[in-house]
Amino acid sequence: MSDSKRERERLVPESHTVRDPDAMTIIVRYTNSDPVVAFLSDSTGLLVVHTFFGTYAHQWSTKPEHLGHPTLSDFLVAQDRTHYVVDKLMYGKERTTINIEQTRDYYVARIKDMTVDEATRTEMLEEAEEFDWGSFPHGHAPMQHVFDPTAMAQREPSLAYLRLLEDIVPAVLDGVRVGKQARIIDDDAEARPAAKA
Repeated sequence: MSDSKRERERLVPESHTVRDPDAMTIIVRYTNSDPVVAFLSDSTGLLVVHTFFGTYAHQWSTKPEHLGHPTLSDFLVAQDRTHYVVDKLMYGKERTTINIEQTRDYYVARIKDMTVDEATRTEMLEEAEEFDWGSFPHGHAPMQHVFDPTAMAQREPSLAYLRLLEDIVPAVLDGVRVGKQARIIDDDAEARPAAKA
């Protein structure tokens, strides 16, 4: 058997189901949209949040000495970690968008503040007025020879970032708290001896 065939055989995934007693699924329902489903596993350190606008995930160490707590779920609910969790989930993703109207207004204000003759200022203002701002910053930016388009862009938080920060992650962390409490109650019930009939 060739090495490449052996290599391919090793890459074939196994199909099996594992029940993880240290995992929980949290469902957050919104009235006008699909529910948000989160999966948290203390044994793997994985948190996955599936929303109607994307899926976000992060995997932490499962070592208590790294977390400062016995489990990931303990670590996440020990204090308000909303910003921290959102930063982990959004790693490598765009947290801001360009506000086209504010960028256009900023360009115009900068042109009006420039110390140039009136004819040049008028020409620059006309160029800004005629520019297709919907293509900014991917197209040719107005006065690119004068202004750095990326520095001129006026940014605001993206909708995904705001939804995760203000709604979804706080609800998921509340779900983790409730799930942990339910797990404690279940563990206590299992630990109690059964009542004799």
